[in-house]
This record gives sequence, structure tokens and C-alpha cells, in this order.
Amino acid sequence: MQRIVERMFVPVIYSAFGETGTVALRDVLQFLPSHYSNADASLVTGTLVVVRPFASECPGLSGEMQSEKRIDRLPREVRGVVVIELLETGDFRVWQNATIDLAVATAAAVVYRFTPGREDFVVKGASHIVLNPAPEHISVFARATFSSLADALADYGRVAVRSSSCYIFNEAWDSPQRLFFKAGPEWRMRRSLQQFLSNRIRDVDVLPEQNVSETKPIDIKVLWNLTRSEALIEIKWLGKSRSDGKVIGYWDQRARDGAKQLAEYLDMYRTLNPHVSVKGYLVVIDGRRYGMKDDATIVSRENGLHYEKLEVEFDPKYHELREDFQPPVRMFAEPISTNDPPATSGTASQ
Repeated sequence: MQRIVERMFVPVIYSAFGETGTVALRDVLQFLPSHYSNADASLVTGTLVVVRPFASECPGLSGEMQSEKRIDRLPREVRGVVVIELLETGDFRVWQNATIDLAVATAAAVVYRFTPGREDFVVKGASHIVLNPAPEHISVFARATFSSLADALADYGRVAVRSSSCYIFNEAWDSPQRLFFKAGPEWRMRRSLQQFLSNRIRDVDVLPEQNVSETKPIDIKVLWNLTRSEALIEIKWLGKSRSDGKVIGYWDQRARDGAKQLAEYLDMYRTLNPHVSVKGYLVVIDGRRYGMKDDATIVSRENGLHYEKLEVEFDPKYHELREDFQPPVRMFAEPISTNDPPATSGTASQ
């Protein structure tokens, strides 16, 4: 218990600075949730430092400084070191490409520091970690946004798509063996994912077929309430669809085309909505089967699972070139093969 108390930043700051430190700390704690609602913590790839000096300004700071009066005009993306100085007037000083002398600054201000995977308060040169009991929250002071979506997509692929346990998604197949999709299965996939995300993530609006421009629709848009964070989700399916003897097949290139399409959507969306923190997600529903003829009614386990672990190679790799493009999420949907035991009746709901 003594070690836990020693790691708590509130008594540490009070012990170091008394009531002056407590008042400054209160300002920082009020600022952080408001700031992270405007600038998602996942957009910090460098180091964000927030200081609340006890006097009119914080010593030990240098860099490119500019003054701001509005919180929504503070930088949303942090690549190097950015220092936000909270002034007693309610205004801000923003230091880009900053250098901070922690020994000097932390003796004259409450100093909060965030880097991906770690946040702390530095008091008189000593770091005091802020414990995070909820890993899905990038910061304890921020709502879970993009990280919660990434977790939800992983669960959707594992729970709903893998064995087609979602009633809506299961209706996309033309037979119980799950060899061919029905013609035009996209709307069922979209509705299935929309329902799953709506039930899985708190405080969001999940909207299907939203235009990113006057004519370009994205499959799903996710908006987190009371934040400026939004996500665009494009869904592409691989495999074959069959209807009235007509078979259409899509393979790896369709996923690559989807990546290019999503990148273009993001460019358009950021131009039209510069105040929004947006990220793009490509969801690839993989129903490919190996060596299966167009009139097939069964598939061996070996052929049915041939593509289970064969990832799609993307070129260009937008997720490595752009910070707003998340790694594509491929979800393999397995068939009922001739080597499988008989399936039980019914399917599980989401």
C-alpha cells in the first residue's frame, strides 16, 4: 500500500508544492479530457508535454512558440516534442519542436508527459507513472476511440465472421456449406458489421453508406460522441458469389483496389473536414476456396482452409506510408468442409 501511495501523483504534487501545486494540478486534470476530445491521443506519435506554471510562465522551455486562445486550435498531431503551456488567463502557449529542461520546469510547474504506452507526471525531476487499469484506453484521461474500434474489428472477425455465427452475415452465403456468397452480399456484410459495432462500442454513432464527398459513399462511418474522432470503414469481400448459375470471383487485387479507394476517400474527407481526426480501416472478408469448381457443392478441409493464413500483399502499403490509414483487417470465413463433423442446428447471435 505504501508503494501504491508513493506512485500516486496527487499526494506527491501536494507534498512538493502545497496548495499552489494542487490548484495547478486541477487545471491540468480539467484540460486533459477536453484536449483529448479534440485531439485523439492515438495521434501522438512523439511526446506531448502539458505544463501549468505557478508563475506567469514556465522556465526551461525553448522552441517555436505561438499563442492560442481556443482549445480546438491546439495541435492534434504530435510527432516530435510539443509542449502546451496552460496560462492562468485561460490562454495557451504552444511550443513546437520543443526542448524542455525538466529539472528547471518541474520545479516551477505541474508537468504532465505522454508518449505512446506511457504517461506520467514529473515532479522536481522525478517521474511518477499514471497507472492505466484499462488497456483499451490509450490515456486514462481520454475516451477509448480508435483503439476500441480496432479491438471490436478483431472480435468481429473472430466471433462473427470466422464461423458465420452472426445471423445477418450467415445470410450472405448461398448454402449452409458456405462455399459461395450470394450475389451482391455487400449489404449484408455492411449491416452485420454495423450492428456489431453499435452493440460493441460505447458512445458512438455507426452510420452505413455515408458520402465522403457529393458522390463517393463509404461503407460505414463511426463517430465518437463528444469528440472529433471519426473512422471510415471500407469493406471488400474475396471469393466467389453464385446466383442462378452465374459465378463471379474476386481475388487479391480487389483488396488492393479497396486500399487505393480508401486512401482516396481519406484525402477527400480530410479536405472537406479539416477539423476532424479521421482514420481509415479496410476490412477484407475472405471467403476464398482453393480448387473449387463453379458447380461445387462440397469442399475438402484442405482446400476450404487453403487461404486461411495467406495474407494479401498490398502495394503500395498505405498503412506504412500514412498515419491515418490503419493496417488492413482480413477476416477469413471458413466453410463447412467434408472432413468437418456435422454442424449443430441454428447459429449463435452476435
